[in-house]
Amino acid sequence: MQQLDFSSNEDSKKSKSFQKQESSLEYFEKVMAEELAQFPRIFREAFDETMNYLSRYPPSTYPASLKAQLMSFHTRRLMSEAFPALFGTKGQRFFIEKAGYRLYFKKFDRNLKPMNNPTRNSDRILNGQYEIFPEYVLIEVFAGYQVNKTKDYITGMFVVRFVRNQAQWVIDLSKFEGPGDSFLGIQPTGPSPDEDDGIVVIPKAI
Repeated sequence: MQQLDFSSNEDSKKSKSFQKQESSLEYFEKVMAEELAQFPRIFREAFDETMNYLSRYPPSTYPASLKAQLMSFHTRRLMSEAFPALFGTKGQRFFIEKAGYRLYFKKFDRNLKPMNNPTRNSDRILNGQYEIFPEYVLIEVFAGYQVNKTKDYITGMFVVRFVRNQAQWVIDLSKFEGPGDSFLGIQPTGPSPDEDDGIVVIPKAI
């Protein structure tokens, strides 16, 4: 797993420079370009495998939570297969880590907030607080998807960086899809990030 090493004086300068860059959408897209391009395929395959499995049984025979559990399982497996050198886990969370960024994978609600029970750790991430280690600073970001009301198809896929419990920037992963892919041009199911709804897209560092 790739981590930043800031042990020397020169590396300390790099650390300060990196912290100035950390909120830059352009910088994130540059260092994560290869991985971002694969996320839509992984989310789509995970959802297809989940729905194919559930189609074998009447909805009344399995708990409502099973769909989310299967989606998490398949996403976790596919991410670990696609990025074995970057993949890691922390408790029940799974992530990939690269160039000082850690990406967690979640389902998003209509406001592009990750759908999970609030914990001290999730609150810390949503407020943009860093995981700070002696040798490097870790910036945490969420990648995820939205579904329609009946949860039978994906309506959008995004990467979101939060600061002070608000979206600092949002990447619509549909731009990495080809002309024949099913998610091309899909918009968030919730309010537009450009509207005055508490979600603000800031493409440059604040």
